[in-house]
Amino acid sequence: LQSPTGAPDTARSSLSIESALEWLRKKGALTAAKKADRDASEGLVGLRLGESYGVLVQVNSETDFVARNEKFQQLVTEALGAAAAAQEG
Repeated sequence: LQSPTGAPDTARSSLSIESALEWLRKKGALTAAKKADRDASEGLVGLRLGESYGVLVQVNSETDFVARNEKFQQLVTEALGAAAAAQEG
């Protein structure tokens, strides 16, 4: 279980691999449901203009702290590049 999921050591667990994976899926679904109501009202917008196209990408986050993060800004730049490449393609 540790290898495919990165979960902590399960040697002391009485669960089988299959039931442990199912438990992790359910736990993940519950966590996602809890976060679904959160408002992602911060973020960045990227714009790229080519000779015959324009691409606008919006990536939202929950806080402005995240939006100022260098990795988040890199994500927006890469998404913008991928969208522009698809238009050029």
